[in-house]
This record gives sequence, structure tokens and C-alpha cells, in this order.
Amino acid sequence: MVELTSGLVATAEDEAYTLFVSPLTAKLFANLADHVELVRCAVGNDKVFQRILFQQVALPFLIRRRRIDVMCCLADVAPVATTAPIVLKVNTLHHYLTPSALGRARAAYRRIMVKASASKARLVIANSRATAEAIARLLRVPPARLRLVYEAVDNVFAPIHDRRMLASRLAERYALSTPYLLFVSVLYPYKNLDVLIRAFAILSESGGWNGKLAVAGSDPFGTRRSSEALARALNLGDRVVFLGDVPQADLRDLYCGATVFVYPSASETFGKPILEAMRCGTPVVASAAGSIPEIAGGAALLFEPSDSEQLASRLSELIRDASLRDRLRDAGLKRSADFTWEAVARGFRGAIEEAAAVSG
Repeated sequence: MVELTSGLVATAEDEAYTLFVSPLTAKLFANLADHVELVRCAVGNDKVFQRILFQQVALPFLIRRRRIDVMCCLADVAPVATTAPIVLKVNTLHHYLTPSALGRARAAYRRIMVKASASKARLVIANSRATAEAIARLLRVPPARLRLVYEAVDNVFAPIHDRRMLASRLAERYALSTPYLLFVSVLYPYKNLDVLIRAFAILSESGGWNGKLAVAGSDPFGTRRSSEALARALNLGDRVVFLGDVPQADLRDLYCGATVFVYPSASETFGKPILEAMRCGTPVVASAAGSIPEIAGGAALLFEPSDSEQLASRLSELIRDASLRDRLRDAGLKRSADFTWEAVARGFRGAIEEAAAVSG
């Protein structure tokens, strides 16, 4: 959001921007305080129930009092009582596609509020064509009100050419040595980590890989325990390394050190880790699910998300073939360069201007 706001401010003409920020996020926008109005809200995402009440009861009043011409909401839900035109970004539809990953109460709330918000919005922004099609189908949003704005990859992700320094940092911070395969994601069940672990076992048993599998990601629903048990049952207990929630600043090192980045997700609205790995020059193997083929754009090897044997075959092919790795590395660097914050800002600016023109 900071990068998007900076892009909007950088191209601003006569318009002014107001940001409604929480006590926790206000400090992120300190450098923009001279260019935007920061309105500090009473609560943030750390207090879910209070945040919902504030968003739906108090925020419409604040929007009216500050005479906001267009309200841009970036996280699926809008204050539905406001009379200001809304531009809504829908990031995820997992409450429809994989509701068990969210829990019954949260999935039910999101079904109600995301649909109500999308119905209220003047324009709805999707982050991929696949997501736009799902929004039209599941939320009944007419295509005329949908706009496509891809997400961006932060510039911090880039190849690291000093391999000795990289190896030293990986060993010091994570006791991790090369070679290794890498998985990065929150450990939701639909991310298919167990499919990857089974493929890793097949690959190892065939003699095609003697390195490790590094798993980076938080574990909000306690699925790590069952994945660790699966790794032990497949005699991989010491070769599947769970790193836990990795700071954003360390992800570049992990991507750059990996031989292959693997993303086996069975449901995806965008798949930003794929592009982060590509931006770091790491070849990618990913599932052919949701938006992934669209985002990968031919720069990754794809497999059916439930097929561990096919995944093992793709990994074996890539590990054995250095020229294929080089081709995917070059293709990934080129593909990931298309996803910039400048393009995101242009897309949102166009949607905001369109919503304002219609209301005017």
C-alpha cells in the first residue's frame, strides 16, 4: 500500500489523497505525511471485531465529514453504508474456493461482506484475469464494472551474484546449506505442501536429488505438524527444513540460494512468490491452478496440483538440465519485470478517475 500510495502521489495533478490508517500502520506512511492527509482510525486488524464495527459504522461518517469523492478500498471489504463511490480491490475468493482454510465463521462473514461490498462498488479491481472471471461468477459482478490491475513485485528482489556471501548468510541465519529446493507461503492446506513433500520423496528415492527442501512460512492453522509427520513417515525428517515465518528482508537470500522454487498451490488469485523468485533469477516449478499459468506467462514449468509424481518428474527434468534452468531463469527475469508499482498506480488512478467521472 505504501508503494501504491507513493505512485499515486507522484502522478497527482489537482487531486488530493486522504489515507485512513490504523495506529499500527500510521508509521509506514510517515514519509508521505506532507503529501497526503493521514486520518488515524481508532483500531486496526489486530482487533478484528472492533475493526469491523469501526469500518461499517464510524468510517462512513468520516468519509462524509471529509467530503471524500471516491473511496478506494484495497482489502476485499468496503464500508457499505457510505454514499461515496467505491473502488474495491478483491484480493481473494478463498472463502468460496477453499473455505475450510479460513474457518467456518470467518468464511461465512467474508461471503456476506465481500459480496455486499462488490455489489456496492462502482468498480471492482481484480489482480488477474482468472480472478476477474471468478468475481463475475461468484459475486455476480457484471464485466462492465470489472477492471484488471496486476500486482507488483518489490524492487528488493533481485539476483545476488556474490555466492560466497549468500552462502554465509544462509548458514548463519538458517543453518541452511545449498543445494535446496524452496517453498514459500503461509501454510494453508490449499497451498499443497504435502503434495510437494511426497514429490520430494519420489525424487529422493530415484536418486535425482540429494539436497534439502526448505519450507518458509507462518502456520496460522497448525498444519505444519501434520506435514512434519508426513516427512518423518517418508524418512525425510532431517531433509525437510521448516524455517517458520521468515522476515521479508530475508526472503531475497532464500530465493537466490535455491536451485528451484516450487509453488504447488491448488488455488491462487495471483501468486506473488512466483514472481519474487523469478525476479531473483530462480527457476520456478508451479501448479497449473487458478491464475498461476497467467502470471507465470510461460516462464515456469507447470504440473497438475494434485499430482506428486508429475511434480517429481518436472523437478527431475529441471535439476538434470542446466540449459533448461538457464532458459527459465532468463524468461523469469523478463516476465517478472512487467509487474511494477508504476503500472499498479496507473491502473488504480484510472479506476479512481473513472469512478469520479461517473459520479460527477
